[in-house]
Amino acid sequence: MDMTPAQGGAYAEAIAAARKVRTESKIAGTKLPTGTIKTLFIHLRKIANHPLLVRNIYTEADLNEMAKVCQGKGLFGFEAGAYTRPLFRST
Repeated sequence: MDMTPAQGGAYAEAIAAARKVRTESKIAGTKLPTGTIKTLFIHLRKIANHPLLVRNIYTEADLNEMAKVCQGKGLFGFEAGAYTRPLFRST
């Protein structure tokens, strides 16, 4: 399956950003951390396979508005509004 034009553009932007980081690290004489490379490949996979997970289509404000509408319709369960703290915490 081919990528949409929007996916192709996002993919090309991600590659260009990665090349810029690599060039800057070469100029600085440092090596890219393994985590940076892994993160790039994860990001490219998200663009190709799950483009809505990449924040280049909807802004944070759009997502907040969509969440409010979905919550109002009970799509998260009507008890979802009762939580005042995050269910998942980063460690």
